[in-house]
Amino acid sequence: MKVGLIMIRNAKWKDLKDIKKTISKLKLLDLVATEIDGVFTIMFFVSAVRGDFNLISGSLELRYDTKSIFDI
Repeated sequence: MKVGLIMIRNAKWKDLKDIKKTISKLKLLDLVATEIDGVFTIMFFVSAVRGDFNLISGSLELRYDTKSIFDI
């Protein structure tokens, strides 16, 4: 397993329950909520295999403004 980063921008607090449910399929290492360039951003550091990581980050990209990096 390797470490990956999923960053979700412009997420609302009401969306957090759905996001956490989707992310829970991966092993969550850390969660950081911050503001980057004036935009609220949530960063999830997860441990996963590449296939699971791509599946979860892809499903989040369909609903939210998401960037993901695997093997950081």
